[in-house]
Order: sequence, then C-alpha cells, then structure tokens
Amino acid sequence: MNLNTFPAGLEIVIPSLVFMVVALQKWKRGITETWRDVAESYKERADLLAVQVEELTTEVKALRAENAELRNLLTNRGFDLGTFLGRKDGD
Repeated sequence: MNLNTFPAGLEIVIPSLVFMVVALQKWKRGITETWRDVAESYKERADLLAVQVEELTTEVKALRAENAELRNLLTNRGFDLGTFLGRKDGD
C-alpha cells in the first residue's frame, strides 16, 4: 500500500462512514417514531372500544330488564310463554 494514496482513500471512506451512521440514526429515529405513533393509535382504539363495550353492556342490561318485565306481564296475564314463543309441546 502506497502512503501517498492512503489520505485519498480516507477522503472516500470517512465521509461514507459518516453518511451511513447518520442515515442509520435517522432510520432508527423514524422507526421509533412510527412504532410510537402505531402504539398511540392502538391505545386510542382500545379506549374507544372499552367505552363502546361499557355502553353495550349497559344497553344489554336494560334490554334484559325490559325482557323480564314483559315475561312477567305475559305470565301474569296467563300466557304460556313456551307456546306463546312458538315452542311445540315436548321441546
């Protein structure tokens, strides 16, 4: 290896290494920010779904209470719920 060409080689190698390090750091930062954004969007979606589940649970409880009231009303009026709901004898 000729010592005269060594500095010329460094002029190519060092900027290339600096470029690769900077590019790698930007790529890592970009990946980190992307995953952070994805995690935040999933958290928002999970929070919205939790609220919807809570609302649906409340609605189902209200419907079950209404259903129980209607069944009691029909039973008190003498309806046979099995026959009234279309069930055949023996089912």
